Amino acid sequence: MTSSPTPPPIGLRTLTDGGQRPADVARDIAGFLAAARTSLDLALYDVRFETDAGALVLASLLAAVQRGVAVRLLYNVAHPGPIPVPPPPETAPEAIEALPVETRPIAGVPDLMHHKFVVRDRETTLAGSTNWTDDSWSRQENVIVTVDSPAIAYAYTLAFEQLWASGDVAHTGRVDPRPEDVGSARVRAWFTGFSRCKSSKASSPLPRRARAIATQSAACVYWPPFSRTPGT
Repeated sequence: MTSSPTPPPIGLRTLTDGGQRPADVARDIAGFLAAARTSLDLALYDVRFETDAGALVLASLLAAVQRGVAVRLLYNVAHPGPIPVPPPPETAPEAIEALPVETRPIAGVPDLMHHKFVVRDRETTLAGSTNWTDDSWSRQENVIVTVDSPAIAYAYTLAFEQLWASGDVAHTGRVDPRPEDVGSARVRAWFTGFSRCKSSKASSPLPRRARAIATQSAACVYWPPFSRTPGT
């Protein structure tokens, strides 16, 4: 009898416009959730479970609840900005609040809760630029990354707990980006709030963090909690 090969500690899947079906991506995410033993912490900017593909993910999430896994879900509440940049989420708050899990809406004013990550069992993290919608899974250039590292998962858990406790994006993400060796790569988890344009660029955390990242060695992997994708 042969055993299944051990998956690499860092997994990467890139998505292209029309290059995959929503159901195929949904099955990958559902598989990630299905491996949970004790906890799932989800921070999602845009999530839709009402589609056929979304139902696959929802079924896996509900199965985790039935197994006794502790599930918490943070989600962004649509902001009333006059210009939809990035596009406002399609998340239906009433559908999220009806789930048998702990939830917390994060007001998208003045900053968007633009994260797309899951921490599983405080050991493994799934993140990237991909919202949990059919369009994101099939019509956008996106990336999904998984990292099997308790140290990286801890960094994401700290950011999650800050959001859960405060409900305010602007004062979260204050996590020291310590370098961690994961397989043959060195990984840092950088966090920022997502601020819309203001009168002074210096008021946004993004330029400061970008300059800090640019000063580091190109041999490292810098893994933010979200990325901006073409068209968003």
